[in-house]
Amino acid sequence: RGQRCSRCHQEEGFDNLKFNHNTMSRFPLRGRHTRVDCARCHPDGHYKPIEPVCRTCHLDQNPHGDNFGETPCGNCHDPTGWMNTRFDHSVTGFPLQGKHQDQPCFRCHPNGTETEDDTRQECAFCHHDVHDNQFENAPCDRCHGNFDQWLIPFFDHTLSRFELQGKHLDVQCAGCHKGGHYRPIDTACANCHQNFHEGQLEQPCSDCHSPHGWTLISGFDHDTDSRFPLEGAHRDLDCAKCHVRNDYKGLPFECEGCHFDVHQGSKGPACGRCHTAADWTTNQAQNHDFGPFTLAGAHDLLACERCHGPDRRKQLAGTGPECVNCHRDPHFGSFGPLCHDCHGQRHFLPSTFLHVETGFRLSGAHRFVECRECHPGRVFGGQPSTCDFCHTDTFEATAGTDCDHTAECPGGLATCHNCHTTSSFVPARPGVNCGTCESSR
Repeated sequence: RGQRCSRCHQEEGFDNLKFNHNTMSRFPLRGRHTRVDCARCHPDGHYKPIEPVCRTCHLDQNPHGDNFGETPCGNCHDPTGWMNTRFDHSVTGFPLQGKHQDQPCFRCHPNGTETEDDTRQECAFCHHDVHDNQFENAPCDRCHGNFDQWLIPFFDHTLSRFELQGKHLDVQCAGCHKGGHYRPIDTACANCHQNFHEGQLEQPCSDCHSPHGWTLISGFDHDTDSRFPLEGAHRDLDCAKCHVRNDYKGLPFECEGCHFDVHQGSKGPACGRCHTAADWTTNQAQNHDFGPFTLAGAHDLLACERCHGPDRRKQLAGTGPECVNCHRDPHFGSFGPLCHDCHGQRHFLPSTFLHVETGFRLSGAHRFVECRECHPGRVFGGQPSTCDFCHTDTFEATAGTDCDHTAECPGGLATCHNCHTTSSFVPARPGVNCGTCESSR
């Protein structure tokens, strides 16, 4: 009224409007309002006066009802789209964090009419309790405070009856809490782990094993907690070497329970008489003393195979103590088997034989002569004791001389020691006159 029609209409047609709502009214058109026909907001040709507030046109479309009172819709919504809100949720006392920021309003406010009084902040109001009330009234953010990753809890397991240690720290919750079951749970190892001992042992697993590694045996002391103290090489063995098939009780203590008896029972079960746990092949020479042959001297330093051969099962038992069983008899049996009458175990030479026991006492130069000088061919028994047996050349060299020792004299040939000594053949004994023999021819 009072305006020229040509300001809005054209002569070509009354409906061809040229009215600029942005400059010619108090309500600039923006967003979706620019695509709405005039009649949608001005029904029945009513243009003035019109209140420029949302409820003038959207009274029946207000999903909030009277919940927000006179609060202008533009505080949260804009004409570009009803769902494009700019509401600051932190003013409600429940700031949106993590994945909550990406959710549309209707996910928590499905009817659009829920207000702060109608909407509870507890997680269970919107989310299903996957724990089926196992934790009763404990708030979810006690474990799931990070809204970005619901499945990465920060629950402090030390607050429970089972503190996580070692490899348990790397296990996902579902590894122990299958099916979302969290309480009550038995804290015994067998509740999650297979019992490899199959009920043989009554002690708690922690007495021997550690959560840092099942094979890291930490608590069990074989020396004090069992009837078989570990010694020597046994200390370096894995448990499975002796406890095959996870058998830990009722095992024999005897060596043959684990080791093959190379002697095939010929020496009985007391392996410790000859062997030690430190090293089976160690030469236990001092333990040879229990038999008929005590080791001494050079025998102490020999390996068993030197006397018993490489196949101990056949040659250990029944080996006689006589020297000839291992050593060649250089005397060809002329002295019998008792070598120790003349020889020791430390050194074969020099001999300890007492020549005086033969009836021929060694004296003078004889004491320094090698045995083979008088006993060629190592023939020791039955040798004559006359000088000419060994000194034949000297004796026969006197033939045809003024001192012919080979000629027979009345009364027989005088013995050599009547004129000579064992210290020196020449000169003759003091006071001996060679003519004595010559005159008696």
